[in-house]
Amino acid sequence: MEIAQYVRGFARRLGVVAVIVAIAAVGSTLFFVLGPRLYRASAIVVIPVPGLSPSLIASVTQAVADFQAAVGTRVVAERVAAYAGVDADRIEAGIESRRVAGSAVVELIFEDESREKAEIVVIGAGREASALLLEARVAPAREQLDMAAGANEDARTAIRDFLAETGYLRPEQVFRDETARLIHLGDEAKGLWAAGRVDAAEKLERRIASRQTVLADQLVAYQRLTEDEARSVSALSVAEQSFASAEANLRAARAIDPEGAGADVIPVPRTEAFVRTVVSSVVIATVLAILLVALLEFLPRRRGPSPETSANDRAEPIHAR
Repeated sequence: MEIAQYVRGFARRLGVVAVIVAIAAVGSTLFFVLGPRLYRASAIVVIPVPGLSPSLIASVTQAVADFQAAVGTRVVAERVAAYAGVDADRIEAGIESRRVAGSAVVELIFEDESREKAEIVVIGAGREASALLLEARVAPAREQLDMAAGANEDARTAIRDFLAETGYLRPEQVFRDETARLIHLGDEAKGLWAAGRVDAAEKLERRIASRQTVLADQLVAYQRLTEDEARSVSALSVAEQSFASAEANLRAARAIDPEGAGADVIPVPRTEAFVRTVVSSVVIATVLAILLVALLEFLPRRRGPSPETSANDRAEPIHAR
């Protein structure tokens, strides 16, 4: 019986729902017809991908994800708002980014009543988000460059110390000459053995063995030092290229003029604007009106029974007797 009462009460207040919906429909339609036209600006941004990951797909995916996250940050919104003339809250909530077909290309979209401001916002958001990411890449690249330069200097210092300790100016030539000399001494030792000069032969062979040991140790040490230097030179070259690339990309991003660069700007289609303005307003108003009617029906019943219901309840025991 309670449900039936609610249904009858709701039916009695359908007029309230109709009035609220009608007001919302008329108001939103007037706003749609007389209000300012919205413009949609879109810009394409090619994301610079660092070559640090062995997987190109993973590098592209991560770079795009980082860029899209940066676009939606408060920092980017405030930087763009400083010259776009649009509130930072609107930029942060309204900027939209879409990745284009799994590539390193992202489309930025923003809508505003001003064609010029919409264009400045999408160009500026791309610029500031790119700069924000590239600023974060320059510092590690500089640190890597400093480390590589330090390692290269250590390797060069180790070679200079080796030359000072051995007195060699051209170690490769010394090793070749010494090897040839030891071969010649070995031939002399064979001659001494053939001549029966055992003591002299043994003494010469001990000299040869001692010198061979020293040369072998020096050769191994020098080869290790030159290999370390070669690796440090290669690492330094890579670090220099990475740092130069990061700085060049950052300069290029900062050089973009949001007011001079172009973006595609079109009016928001009337059908889409109608759905957003009128249809959505009517739907929201309908839901709110229904909730209001339900609330009006529910509250009196929570306060207590109506006078008619109370009189009937008091009369029921008399009929029972």
